[in-house]
Amino acid sequence: MKEREKLVDSKSSTDGSVYQASVFFQMLLFGVFGAFLFFLLYRPVVSFMTDDEYPELSSLTPQEVVDLGGSPTFVDVGLYIRDVSKFDLVDGEIVVDATVWFLFDPSLISIERLGKFTFHRATVISKSEPYVRIEKGKLLARYDMRFLLSLKLNYKKFPLDDHKINFTLTNHLLSPSEIIFQSSRGNLILNPEIVIHGWEDIDSTVKIGYLLDEMDPYEKTRTIYHPRVVFSLDFARVGFRSIMVIVLPLLLVFMIVLFSWTFDPFGRFATGIMSMSIMSITAVIAHHFVMERLSPKTGYLMISNYLFLLILSFCCIVFLVNVLGKRVTGFYKNVMALVLYIILVTVLIVLTGPLS
Repeated sequence: MKEREKLVDSKSSTDGSVYQASVFFQMLLFGVFGAFLFFLLYRPVVSFMTDDEYPELSSLTPQEVVDLGGSPTFVDVGLYIRDVSKFDLVDGEIVVDATVWFLFDPSLISIERLGKFTFHRATVISKSEPYVRIEKGKLLARYDMRFLLSLKLNYKKFPLDDHKINFTLTNHLLSPSEIIFQSSRGNLILNPEIVIHGWEDIDSTVKIGYLLDEMDPYEKTRTIYHPRVVFSLDFARVGFRSIMVIVLPLLLVFMIVLFSWTFDPFGRFATGIMSMSIMSITAVIAHHFVMERLSPKTGYLMISNYLFLLILSFCCIVFLVNVLGKRVTGFYKNVMALVLYIILVTVLIVLTGPLS
């Protein structure tokens, strides 16, 4: 056995070529990539970035309102979110206990018609009868309700995604000629005692307008407008947990498997080199199957999917090079390692770059 090892070593030395990559060069690439990785992932973590679509919201000029006929009355509307019993952005569902209130002149609009409002993509679990009182000569009507909101979110940047939660209130029984909704950011309040682990409420917006129903796209007189208010809350991921659980394991597997090129394929670690290559492919696939259960179900690729496919491809390349270990010198292994790191950095820049 010892004579065989000497024969292999002598073959390596008499060949005159070095078949292992430079350990120093690999460590240098590792350090430079680590610095780039921190720089690339820092911005998505500290900045609010979302691709979520905003609900349909049309506007009307005062003259257009007049042309629709009637003399509309202004109605103040607000939303208070008392509790969030379910907050699952992976499945796109939240359950909230909220209070919706209206302040209006009861002589100009009836409370019965005003109370026929709905929330877009919401299933009402319970809704109280209106609690009313007179405030500054107007009627304040309050509805306590609990509803399940099915969210339409964009997960392309998962697990670096932030999200905008929209509560879209629409009244399909009223028209712009009857009422005009009024609201502001001060009319949207999230109970400060609500704690949502892993997420932080960082901002809110309120916009008013109309839902446009085109009965006939060629006949504008058949267009129907419904008063609408969109209450939006911006939720950002907190900390590096998602990155450490989903992104870093894949990158560590890639960086570790590249070190297999620093071993001499003619030496005593020849068998270990192949084992390391095979285990890296197995580890990447196993990690993907585990993360697939925790990831949103979408019909498009997310950052986590792109990263999985890229790292799996790189591990397969390393495996093939190790199979041909006696034909690829250390110089070419160093060059290939540099190229793989450049490709990985470029892909991460594209995936985590500014929103289009």
